[in-house]
Amino acid sequence: MKGTGKMMLILLIAAAAVLAAVWGIGLLREYRRLSSYVPYSGTIKRTYFSTGGGMDGGSLEITAENTDKGYILVRMEEKKAWNAKTVKRTIKADPALFREIEELVISYGVKDWGDLPDSEFIALDAPTVSAGIDFTDGTYRSFYSYQVFPEGCDGFIRAVRELLEKYTTGM
Repeated sequence: MKGTGKMMLILLIAAAAVLAAVWGIGLLREYRRLSSYVPYSGTIKRTYFSTGGGMDGGSLEITAENTDKGYILVRMEEKKAWNAKTVKRTIKADPALFREIEELVISYGVKDWGDLPDSEFIALDAPTVSAGIDFTDGTYRSFYSYQVFPEGCDGFIRAVRELLEKYTTGM
């Protein structure tokens, strides 16, 4: 009995050491990942993508906010159906996300759009899809799937979603 108890104690200590090493390696990898980021200091302060209200009752909201710690804090809330559990996740993303969002805003000419009119054609059972951008100069722009976008700019909301998902892969 004495030898068996001693062996179990040694195995327990060895397992704890392995767990501590794995945890430490994870922390080191996270520190290296975050320290490799180049902080963002451009014109985007915060952005979001949201969809919900369709017949299935599901919803998705992804919000990204610039931090003074050198990374973009991304929060995601997803619900697959009206009776499904809401899944919430948070990650620290590469600030390159906001550099690409800024390029997108410039390429689409978003700041020059003015107020977008509502479309005459609205599918009442379709989800409402939206995106928004909060700029560092204090301006805020929001866009909805039921609005009429300037010619050639219909894909703006989808492009914002794709960028947010690109940087949150694995959430």
